[in-house]
Amino acid sequence: MASWQLLAKEGPPVWAADARRRSAELAGLIVKIWPAEGSSADAAVVAIASAAADGDVQRVMGLIDGVPADSPRRAEVLIRGGILLWRAVLDRRRLGAEARNEAAGPPVEKILTKATQAIDAGLAAVAASGKPDKLAVAGALYRCQIGMEAGDDKLVSETLTHPVYGPWTVVTSGDASAVDSSVAEEAMRLALRYFIQTEKLDDAQKAMDMLEAAAGEGEDAAEKLAGMYLAMGRDLQEQLAGILGGDGGVVGESVTDEARGRAGKVVAGLERFLDRVAAKDKKVSSQMWVASQFMALGAGPGQQGAAITQVVPKEKRRAFLARAADVYESLLESDD
Repeated sequence: MASWQLLAKEGPPVWAADARRRSAELAGLIVKIWPAEGSSADAAVVAIASAAADGDVQRVMGLIDGVPADSPRRAEVLIRGGILLWRAVLDRRRLGAEARNEAAGPPVEKILTKATQAIDAGLAAVAASGKPDKLAVAGALYRCQIGMEAGDDKLVSETLTHPVYGPWTVVTSGDASAVDSSVAEEAMRLALRYFIQTEKLDDAQKAMDMLEAAAGEGEDAAEKLAGMYLAMGRDLQEQLAGILGGDGGVVGESVTDEARGRAGKVVAGLERFLDRVAAKDKKVSSQMWVASQFMALGAGPGQQGAAITQVVPKEKRRAFLARAADVYESLLESDD
């Protein structure tokens, strides 16, 4: 199986698909013949990665269901599979309505349910063992994303600050080896959005300061910060789209008052925090962040702004864009 994996990864592109298929078939055979052996869990990880690469969501779900309860790597398989399913949900949502309806596999709601169940079960096993790893922290981060979308503040708070695998616990511990840098950055972005949403503004300021520190001070710092700001805008759009029902949030009359209210709360919380930062934190990097977020809130009905248009009236979006312009203008004037 190792040979097929190597060929799929490093061999000629024309052989990659067949090598991946053969590797997955062999992995599936191992899982069936020796379900309780350690090698079965290894094979399940390989099979899940292969199924995800092929976009075969149904196969990923089946592999998750087939992991034995006493498998030594059950938590890893569940979390890894759950993460892949959550990413599949996000990918499906980015499709237009027609393309999503034509996509093969189960509906988004079923994929989301399975992703949630798998990550929850995996994290429960990690908590019981008391032995966190980078994968568990990543799983907890994505579970927080799902929880924020569902409006489950209690679950998000408990998961974000869990003493074993909590993303916020880990990134504030100072132990850089406990989490991948990309996950750490994403965790800080999520924590910032969560603290803003729940009006924990001091914690939000701490998260923002950590993001700025993570960008560093070298020549690439400004570019890295700009990338973080753009990512936060995408995070906001994806959160609102999920709250409003997917398809970029453009679901017309099917948007419920409850969903619209939750989405409106997210926008209002962000606006209050932006006002606070704009008034109190005059660092160029902070002001640039304020401007970029006002730009995101003022986005129009294009792909990136579809969810915003369901919550923020046109005149209010224009006001947000004007606020962004004011910040940029003040930065230019201060540079004179």
